[in-house]
Amino acid sequence: MARLLLVRHGKTEGEENRYYGHIDIGLSPKGVRQAQALRDRLASEDIAAVYSSDLKRALDTAEVIASAHKLPVIPCSDLRELDFGELAAMTFEEIKERYQGAVELLSGQDPDMSAPGGESLSEMSSRIHRFIAQLEKHPPGETVLIVAHDGSLRVLLSLLLGVSLQRSWQFRLDPASLSIAGTYSQGTVLLLLNDSSHLGKSRGAKAEKECIFILGGARSGKSRFAQKLAAQMSERVLFVATGAALDEEMRLRIEEHRKNRPQNWRTVEVTADVGRKLSEEIGDAQVVVLDCLTLLISNIIGECLGSAPDEVDDVLVETEVSAEIQSIIECFDDHPASFIIVSNEVGMGLVPTNRLGRLYRDLLGRANQLFAERAARVYFMLSGLPISLKTGPESEG
Repeated sequence: MARLLLVRHGKTEGEENRYYGHIDIGLSPKGVRQAQALRDRLASEDIAAVYSSDLKRALDTAEVIASAHKLPVIPCSDLRELDFGELAAMTFEEIKERYQGAVELLSGQDPDMSAPGGESLSEMSSRIHRFIAQLEKHPPGETVLIVAHDGSLRVLLSLLLGVSLQRSWQFRLDPASLSIAGTYSQGTVLLLLNDSSHLGKSRGAKAEKECIFILGGARSGKSRFAQKLAAQMSERVLFVATGAALDEEMRLRIEEHRKNRPQNWRTVEVTADVGRKLSEEIGDAQVVVLDCLTLLISNIIGECLGSAPDEVDDVLVETEVSAEIQSIIECFDDHPASFIIVSNEVGMGLVPTNRLGRLYRDLLGRANQLFAERAARVYFMLSGLPISLKTGPESEG
């Protein structure tokens, strides 16, 4: 089969947090703008065909995107959202009050359960199976756009990836998000999930200030992705580099990063006291890139150690790190610029064998949690691919 671009429809004119199912509502003005942002995002794709749910909110989204490619949209009722029957247009709390099995129904714990007058997840899965069979006519070299709903796309991903329907709720797909799946004879590879970075750059609109947090392992593409987002958001970028050239290898790496940054960006190299330095240098910058939190905390610990690394004062180190993090947060609060903060995820490996290593892991882990909570968007980088973990408070059926 083909490479699949999976798009959830934009924000609708209905109330948020209601399960509309088969109720046919259209896009809100914001949803139209989101569809236009998707159109711009996908304009360079060589799309061979466009399929959409025949419900208006998906069909309108698809038609906006397809207009850039001069392609017809193929309506497909099999791509509709789950039919919630008598529970349609209710909130979760309202459904809980009226239906005893609300949690099991909405989480898919029992795929054969259905709302009164509605359909079960198993029945929905059968129609998504029919749609997958329809896709098999497209050869591997083609790219196909599919615009649908939260539920139908989650079931589609589950079937393609061999995930049980009971686990389909673990895919998060926000309004106007893009996911990409590569389908092969041996199976399906998920290449991108729930990405909405395109929503930060609507044409002609002033982007709202936001904090973006990017996590990942070493050489996962964190810095490159941060720079890509910053370039999309503004030409007035202040790049804050926290690396210290302690040896020749680090010096060469810093030099490589300098060469890769756009020439019109301002750069500040600072190893500590970042919040104060930022306030002094931010000027008219619309975007601040802090790369990276990992080295910043390492620098602070190094300064606290002094000449006696075996006598580290945990309280002193934690106090200094907390003060540094707070100063960065206060700088973000005090200035209109958006912040993009890069850090390493260090909690997925082995437990460090020494006390200093465990202290570093714990402090960086807590700092990561603070920025992830504060950020409007959070991405995890894996082999150069961004996985969206958080895209803001919006959610709707």
